[in-house]
Amino acid sequence: MRANRNNKKKVAYIADLHGNIPLYERLFKEAKKLKVDIFIGGDILPKEVSPESVQKEKAYKMQYEGNKAFMYVLASVQRDFIKKYLVPKVREFKRTGKSIYLMFGNDDLACNLDLLEQAEHDGLVKLLYDKNFHIYEICKNTFIAGYGYVDLTPFGIKDWEKFDREKEPAKEVSFVGYKSYRKGRKCEIKEVNLDNQTFRKNTISRDLKNLVSVIGKEKIKRTIFVMHAPPANTFLDVCERGHVGSFAIRSFIEKYQPIATLHGHIHESYWLTGKYKQKIGKTICVNPGQMTRTLHAILFDTSDISKLSLKTLPVYAYPSM
Repeated sequence: MRANRNNKKKVAYIADLHGNIPLYERLFKEAKKLKVDIFIGGDILPKEVSPESVQKEKAYKMQYEGNKAFMYVLASVQRDFIKKYLVPKVREFKRTGKSIYLMFGNDDLACNLDLLEQAEHDGLVKLLYDKNFHIYEICKNTFIAGYGYVDLTPFGIKDWEKFDREKEPAKEVSFVGYKSYRKGRKCEIKEVNLDNQTFRKNTISRDLKNLVSVIGKEKIKRTIFVMHAPPANTFLDVCERGHVGSFAIRSFIEKYQPIATLHGHIHESYWLTGKYKQKIGKTICVNPGQMTRTLHAILFDTSDISKLSLKTLPVYAYPSM
């Protein structure tokens, strides 16, 4: 694939927008103003449903009960968001000549990934992760790659969750939840229990070992990794329950020392620690944090990523879709 052959690219990194249109509007406005590429590190779609959505999808509620009904409604809401808002916005942004790299996070249902795959096919976005490994040369001898899975959580959406290592989780989790699938034109929701030998062996640690074999140790040192889960026991993985990050991701960073790792997932870490970055060896790791009324974006230039900074921008009310 073609790459920018100089060694300089300006970037805005963001995560955990969760379908918040005012945050998106401010992001696109600022990115156009600053003339930067956009990297989005997961959790891009709505995670709540409105009463109107429930009414609209009441047929599903008649067929299914409990959380499964919610999952079907959420799948429809997220699909509408991609079609009616996100794809038109990225098409508009592409006219600036800048690129958007993005991936799903643990709250984005996998049954809607086909829409982003189509957007990539149409040249609108570049997918950082879609259950396959992607690597892009974003400028001369500098690469970007992504990994979307997170270690097990207490929550019900299990599309993008895995055991961290072949050990018992070091925190409170739920093994039971739901996975979504695309079956023809329909989304299918299935209840799953991840506490079995198959899932216990299919770990984040194993995925990252496979990633190393594909990309190579030397190229990793010239790669920026977008990983939705933050590394364990850092400023970036702190919530009210304590440290909840991935030990496998931390081990990967310690051993292979990429240029930088960009994270999200734990929104409140910045408010609880006052920190949005931390070095692990030579690697700069960041999690901008995210809330609903202020956009948090990391700005950096690939020619000197050590000078990255956090920009916080107020958002305003915009019409809904």
